[in-house]
Amino acid sequence: MHSAVKTPVFLVLSVFSIIATACSQGNPEIRSSSWQVYRDQQADGSFVERLSLFVFFEDSDGEADFSSLTLFHDETGLQWTVPAQEAQARLRWKDRWVGSNRLLGPGGLSFPTGRYTLSLTDLAGNESLSNFDLAPPDFPERAPMSFRIEGDKWIMEKNPDSLLFSRFYLFLYDSADVLLYSWRIPDTAAKTTVEGRVASLKSLSSKAETVRCYVENSGSTAGVLLTPLKIR
Repeated sequence: MHSAVKTPVFLVLSVFSIIATACSQGNPEIRSSSWQVYRDQQADGSFVERLSLFVFFEDSDGEADFSSLTLFHDETGLQWTVPAQEAQARLRWKDRWVGSNRLLGPGGLSFPTGRYTLSLTDLAGNESLSNFDLAPPDFPERAPMSFRIEGDKWIMEKNPDSLLFSRFYLFLYDSADVLLYSWRIPDTAAKTTVEGRVASLKSLSSKAETVRCYVENSGSTAGVLLTPLKIR
């Protein structure tokens, strides 16, 4: 994440759709943006690169006056558009951020580095622009950690080359793969191996079906998400 917020950028609290009932009169204004490149492990053990991108904007017509968020790579002209019906929303304190944590690189490859332009459009077509620079993420050759379940225990082990990745989390999902709960694993600075009870994870959410281990770097600009494991 490019802003100083402790919550991982893809902790999505809700998915919303917007039905336009009137034309907007005010202009939107992007106040801040946050982004993170992360590697998402697939069922076969391979990784795909994704971008999590969210913006906080203000509009005199209210937060529902949102049509789309478009990301442009200035050098190549590549673009990604998140329409309102596919946008995700999350809360940071009292502020509502919108965007997506599922953007894929071109052809399933890495996102090109360099300058990007954000365009947020309201229901009347009014636009607000913002920019950020994406530097090449420094990912290790292998995942910074391993995660497994043995009987009634979960076990997370850090790899020796995980030094740049220091914030470890467990994400709980329901049967529809909707994120229910995020928990930061304690004592990871002092320990190579951390373990706990699966029952403790179940107690965090009665609807949790799977758990995924996630880690991000100290700058919150890069992360790694491991494959889901069943807990029920």
